[in-house]
Amino acid sequence: MRTKRRSLFNPLVLILIVLVGLLTAVLIFFASNYFSLKNAEPADVTADTSVETKPITETGQDEQLKQLQELIVQNEKLIGEIKSIETERNSLMEKLSESEIGKADLERLCEELQDKINKKQTELDLIKQSIEDISKNLDINIKDQLKIYTDLANLLANPLPIERTVEVTDEEGNTTQELIQVNPQVALYYEDIDAGYTYSFNSDTVLDPASMIKAPFILSLLIAASEEEKAIAELREKADPDKPFEEPERVYDMTKKITYSKKEYYQSGTGEIVDSEDGTEYTYLELFYHVLECSDNVAYAVLRKEYGSVLFSKFVVNNKLSSLLQPGNTMSTYDAVKIMKLIYEFTESDAYYAAFMKDAMLTSKHSVMIASSVSPYECAHKYGWDTDSYCDMGIIYAERPYALAIMTNYDSGGREVNTYVQSIIKKINALHKNLLKINPPPEPETELETENPENA
Repeated sequence: MRTKRRSLFNPLVLILIVLVGLLTAVLIFFASNYFSLKNAEPADVTADTSVETKPITETGQDEQLKQLQELIVQNEKLIGEIKSIETERNSLMEKLSESEIGKADLERLCEELQDKINKKQTELDLIKQSIEDISKNLDINIKDQLKIYTDLANLLANPLPIERTVEVTDEEGNTTQELIQVNPQVALYYEDIDAGYTYSFNSDTVLDPASMIKAPFILSLLIAASEEEKAIAELREKADPDKPFEEPERVYDMTKKITYSKKEYYQSGTGEIVDSEDGTEYTYLELFYHVLECSDNVAYAVLRKEYGSVLFSKFVVNNKLSSLLQPGNTMSTYDAVKIMKLIYEFTESDAYYAAFMKDAMLTSKHSVMIASSVSPYECAHKYGWDTDSYCDMGIIYAERPYALAIMTNYDSGGREVNTYVQSIIKKINALHKNLLKINPPPEPETELETENPENA
C-alpha cells in the first residue's frame, strides 16, 4: 500500500516567515534611524541655537568676559579638529592619486570629510563673530587675548622633557642603564581673588608639594595664636585697672626659646639655622619667620614637635582641602590656591599675627619662579623643592590681587626649567593684566575734607 506523501507547503510556516520578515524590516528601520541620529554632526544644532541667544549687550560685563573665555577655548578646539580632519582628508587624497583601486570609495570618503570641514568651519565662523562682537563691546584687543590663550595652551601641552635613567634588559638577560626623555607632570591654577576669573590646567592632579605644605601648617598655628592673643586682650580690658594684670600662660608663647645644637636639632635640607653655631638662641617667633622666609627645616621640625598635627588636620578638614587628605605629602594646585586665598584673608585682617605672616612671605627666598616673573608686583609666596617636586604658590598684589599655584615633578630648577616655568607664569600675569583692562578695579575711595564747625 502506498503511503500518502505530506505536502511540503505548510501555510503556518509561510505566515511565520512573513511575520519574521516584517519584524526584521521594522528593526532595521529603527536601527538605521538611531545610528544616523547618534552619528549626526552637532554643527547644525549649534547654528540653530545660536540665533536664539540673547544679544551680548543684555548681559553683564563679568558674564560677557566668562562667555568670551569659553568661546576662545571652543575656538582653539575647533581649529585643532579642523586641522585633524584636513590631515585625514589629505592622506586619502594622496592614496586616491596613487591607485585606481577603490577610487569611488575614496572619493566618497574625501567628500564626507570635506563636508565635516565645511560644517566645522561654519561653526568656527559663528564663534569668531561672537568673539569679535564681545571684544568690541568690552573694548579690548581680542588678538592679544587670543595670543595669550594660545601661547599658554602650547606651553602647557609641550613641557620641557625630563631625563630619566631606566634599566633595559635585552633578549639575553643583560641589563643596561639608558637615559630617556619623558614629559613631566605640570599643573596650574590661577584665580582673580575679587573678580573670580580663573584659568586652570590639571588643577585637580595631586602632586608632591614638598615644602609648600609648611605654609598651611604655619597658618593654622598663627590663626590659633592670634585668637589666643585676642582672648587675652579681652581679659585685660575687663580686668580691674587698680590691680596688676596677671598674664595667663600662653599655649603659643612666641618668647619661648631654643638653644641650637647640631646634636639635638640638626635637619638636612633647606634652611639657615642648620649652619648656626652651637649655643645660638632662637625665639619661637623667629622659628615661625624662618619657616616662611627660607623654608627652614630645623624650625619646622621644632614647631611640628611642639604643636603636633591635630590642629593642622582640623584646619585641612574644616577648609575641605581634600587633596591634602591623601596618604603622603600631597596637594593639588586647586587646593594650593585655596590655601593662598585663606592666607590672603588672614594677612589682610586685623589678626594679631597677620602683618607678621605677610611680611615673612613677602621676603620668602627662592623667588626665581613666581616672584621674579610677576615683578614689579609684590608677591607673598611659598615654594617647594625636592625630588620629583618643583613648585610655587603665591598671592600677587596687582591692582586687583590674584592667587597662583604651579606644580611640577621636575627634580630641581636650573636655567632651562626655570625659563620654562617663568614663561608660563609670565603668560598668566599678562592674562591678568588684560583682564584688568576689561574690568578695572574700582577707584579707591578718598575721604572728603569736612569743614570744622568751630571755624565756621
